[in-house]
Amino acid sequence: MAWQSAIESMQFWHWMVLGIALLVIELGVTGTVFLLWLAAAAVATGLALMLTPEMTWQVQIVVFSVAAVVALLATRIWLKRRPIKTDRPALNKRGSAYIGRQFTLQHPIENGSGELIIDDTLWRISGPDVPAGASVVVEAVEGTRLRVTAN
Repeated sequence: MAWQSAIESMQFWHWMVLGIALLVIELGVTGTVFLLWLAAAAVATGLALMLTPEMTWQVQIVVFSVAAVVALLATRIWLKRRPIKTDRPALNKRGSAYIGRQFTLQHPIENGSGELIIDDTLWRISGPDVPAGASVVVEAVEGTRLRVTAN
């Protein structure tokens, strides 16, 4: 099989090229930082193969897999200990940005459920039964639903 002979004849520079290609894809396309760690794992595998050229392709795959997992876990641990500081912590948590804010209901809350239009978005809400036109305050976010109380 052609793919098997290609894998068996992998040289260290193949891993380096793969690492660079993954890095270019990461920078140019995804922007998720996930491929960055796979690129680092590919470069680490290339360096390991350069130091031990007799490494079999099976060991290379194991080295790549272990390096990728270690890089991902190390990054998660590092970010957990050193969270990214921001002046807008609710930027990508739209519902959280509404906690504590007061709104006027366009539709009533009936049987503990209703809808609230905020800007251009229709939110599902839960809370006590309140007629349309009443004022409510957002207490919490429960998944994609806002929990409100009458004001």
